[in-house]
Amino acid sequence: MSSPLSTPGPCQSGAAHGAILLFLPLALMSALLNSSVPTPLYPHYQQMLALNDVSLTLIYGGYAAGVLISLFGVGNLAGRVTDLRAMILPALLAVLGGALLFSLADSFWSLLLARVLAGIGTGALTGAANVALLRFGPRDGGKRAALSATLSFTAGLALGPVFSGLALQLDFYPTQLPFLLIMGLATCAMVGVVLSWPASARVQPPVASGQGRGSLG
Repeated sequence: MSSPLSTPGPCQSGAAHGAILLFLPLALMSALLNSSVPTPLYPHYQQMLALNDVSLTLIYGGYAAGVLISLFGVGNLAGRVTDLRAMILPALLAVLGGALLFSLADSFWSLLLARVLAGIGTGALTGAANVALLRFGPRDGGKRAALSATLSFTAGLALGPVFSGLALQLDFYPTQLPFLLIMGLATCAMVGVVLSWPASARVQPPVASGQGRGSLG
């Protein structure tokens, strides 16, 4: 028998929660794009900024450091927070900040900070968005939530190098255009989350579960 605090039923989630179930995966995809887009650009950055291999390795590892910082800092909170917007919106701001820094990067430190911010955004967003997908999705044992998250992760990781690689191949603002796209997607996700967040969820008590942990991506 379901308790009053359990995930909303199919009728409610299908009608009232349909929009949020689109914007949450979009948020996840924007975060993963921010992780994968820089990969083909590293040789370009290395040549443009005269970076050595050690500097490039540190920049590359900055993302993992950011993810770990966010997981240790807020990774266990997602399943306990009443209003998950308090985690999702700041995480999207970190994604936006990382993408903005990447688009303006002109030094080792700006690239490193951009990478760390991208990792913080992904780490914080993963747990919160996954819990939100479970709360607002149908009662199917989390199958739809898992599918949505998996597709978002896969799309973000797969399409990122395609976008930046294409921009690099065409020599069409390769260090700006892909990140402007990420900023646009993250902004759209942020506005969508704010506008489509179900009214009932604003007073919904937190789900007592261990589902708030994110993935390292």
